[in-house]
Amino acid sequence: MKIILRLSLALVLCSVLAAAILASVARLTQDARAQAAKAVKMTAIGGVLPPYDDLQEAGNLETADGRQATFYRALQAGRLVGIAAETASAKGYGGQVTLLVGFNPDRTVRAVVTVAHNETPGLGSAVLERTASRTLADVLRRTPPPAGLPANRYLDQFTGQTLATTPDAWRVRQDDGTLDAVSGATVSSRAAADAVQALARILAQHQDTLFAPPPAGTAAAQGRD
Repeated sequence: MKIILRLSLALVLCSVLAAAILASVARLTQDARAQAAKAVKMTAIGGVLPPYDDLQEAGNLETADGRQATFYRALQAGRLVGIAAETASAKGYGGQVTLLVGFNPDRTVRAVVTVAHNETPGLGSAVLERTASRTLADVLRRTPPPAGLPANRYLDQFTGQTLATTPDAWRVRQDDGTLDAVSGATVSSRAAADAVQALARILAQHQDTLFAPPPAGTAAAQGRD
């Protein structure tokens, strides 16, 4: 009985010690993780926008179905050059899919990138991820990857779409839309379209405010040249 009590006490002490260590590590790495997350976000924003010298947070807006959408205004030399917007769809095969969409001042879609997802590798990931293809010759020759976003044949279908037309058409063909879903990943394709549609609709509702010219004398805050 004493042996069992000693073993139980040892297990409890080990559990408490392990929990304390994990909590300490979480606290010590909190700032680093926050900075890493911010860096990822800024890279994604830079991928969907043209060069800018001032990025302004335009706040959060709520979509028709209650989702939160975050908007950013990008300025270059005091002139609005684009809008970036982020929201998520819960309709993914593996759960939530978070996308970031860049809009040009003429109200057309510039680019779409994925911020986070849990879709199936090789299927849903083909819908959402942008991966630069490199041949063995490129590696051997140390050829640098091309500038700009790597192509994605599904996400690139949104490029050039305009708020002047209804976003209702921004659906896969299986849902009477105009988009070609990735074979074997229709659910993931629908989730991506759902997120982009939600952003387009709310941006269309608030475009007079979000696309308004900046006040004269706006100072640069953070840029990407």
